[in-house]
Amino acid sequence: EVPAWRYAMVNYPHPLLQAGLTILDTPGLNALGAEPELTLSVIPNAHAVMYLLATDTGVTRSDLEIWQKHVHRHANYHVAVLNKIDMLWDELKSDSEVQASIERQAEETARVLKLPRSRVFAVSAQKALAATIRGDAALRVRSGIESLEYLLAHQVIPARRDMLYHAVSREVAALLDESRVDLAARLKRSSDELIQLIQLSGKNRELIEQTRANLQQEKDSYDATAEQFRVTRKMLEGQGAHLLSNVSEDTLDAILKAARETMEGSWTTRGLTGGIRQLSEQMGTRFQQATQLADNMLDALDQAYMRFHRQHRLPKMQVPRLDLGAYRNRLETLMRETEAFCKDPANLLLEKRFMIRRFYAGLAEEARNAFKLARAEAERWLRIALDPIMTRIREHKQYLDTRLASLQRILENMGTLHSRMAQIKQEIGDLRNDKAELARIAAQLAA
Repeated sequence: EVPAWRYAMVNYPHPLLQAGLTILDTPGLNALGAEPELTLSVIPNAHAVMYLLATDTGVTRSDLEIWQKHVHRHANYHVAVLNKIDMLWDELKSDSEVQASIERQAEETARVLKLPRSRVFAVSAQKALAATIRGDAALRVRSGIESLEYLLAHQVIPARRDMLYHAVSREVAALLDESRVDLAARLKRSSDELIQLIQLSGKNRELIEQTRANLQQEKDSYDATAEQFRVTRKMLEGQGAHLLSNVSEDTLDAILKAARETMEGSWTTRGLTGGIRQLSEQMGTRFQQATQLADNMLDALDQAYMRFHRQHRLPKMQVPRLDLGAYRNRLETLMRETEAFCKDPANLLLEKRFMIRRFYAGLAEEARNAFKLARAEAERWLRIALDPIMTRIREHKQYLDTRLASLQRILENMGTLHSRMAQIKQEIGDLRNDKAELARIAAQLAA
């Protein structure tokens, strides 16, 4: 997908790299037109962007245009770095005068780029390197590099770590909630059975037989509801397959192929942008159809869940709606970026087929990533929607079967009643220990 000669991967032992920092050094601004993937992929996906400027020139008109068009709208964290401050070092001026000159340039850069002054750094990379090689601590401090390294070590890397931590925490929290609900249901079932056995203790055989008959009737009713849900589940699996087909790779390939043919058959900018709009509409329609299918499935699931809750006292379950908005927004942003790319006079000077080929490669790759992530999200949602209820159905069926078998053994040998009560008490104790462990994990996660 990317020619090998365009990238060089360099790694060496350094605390910042070992802490998880990954640096991508993009080519100069003049490469943005010829390499659209920079604006389509690299800059939007970066956690932080360092915008390198020259101290002697400050923010030029082209710098500002690139900043406003391609950089400022993307990434959560922006930093401007004024390099080559050694060009302002003047032996005829005092250190305070030199520093005041550098500070004026930094404040002007912050004003033009609309950044806080704290996000503008003035450094001399060349002097920092020389100081490191020579072991010259004073020159290293004067180069300004330490403040930039401090930013990377104490703000950028922790921010990345926090982002990953919160993402994992959300996943674990969802699992904890599901486990809590499951434990609560199992505790209630065991407690209800224990109460029933205590009430039956000392009763006659006929009463136990009647209890077993009532339980058998409840199980038969439950099996009928479960069988009805299996039919619903089979229908939902078919809808799920249709949902996934809307965000499949084959679907995207067909859309991209048609869009490319439209663009290659056009000789005007209007035709090129028309092809892009058509591409955007078709991809957006697929996401919308997938979301609508998911909403229809959710309505059917809600009805099934309520039936189990009302008729068989299973805990209420609520599945979140499938939200593909983030991926749809990403595609819309891609389309806006690409339309601007095609309208840019500098890019229109490129040979048309070359431009289409380069743009198409970048856009297709980004669209493929968006579809891939959307499909993964849809698959995860389908598991969340269908798997838990099937697990609950199986567990409740197993619970009813166990109770029936227990009552049957009691009928055959009344002496087993007390041993079964002791067994259930042990199970309740184990479940309470599990509940306490879940609470401990949740508290640790929240700390």
